[in-house]
Amino acid sequence: MQPFFLPGGLLDNMPNFQRGMMTAVGRFATELMDQVGRTRGSSQIDRDLEQARGFLNEQPNVWIWQPSVSLWPSATSAQKYRAGRQKLLDYNKRLAFGPGVFDRPLRQSPGAARPYRQR
Repeated sequence: MQPFFLPGGLLDNMPNFQRGMMTAVGRFATELMDQVGRTRGSSQIDRDLEQARGFLNEQPNVWIWQPSVSLWPSATSAQKYRAGRQKLLDYNKRLAFGPGVFDRPLRQSPGAARPYRQR
């Protein structure tokens, strides 16, 4: 046990705290997908939010091998959480730039060395 003046001194059950935090993040991703991520006027779910929900609702105790799922090695929980984080960041970038910005192809400007997005 750590002394009380260290940051982890008051947290006597760190594994359960981490499990609770990941459960809360997974629930947040589910609610974000259900309440906010639907396209206006339809029931279509945003693809990035749907994938983020799947990644973030993963069990936190999967390392390399989970025999109840498969006999082959699989992605760890940490790898799936990182992938879920990236999907949330992708969704956030699309919100920042507006609808359809990432759907259009990049065009080369005449005389420019690198591609740009037309607005």
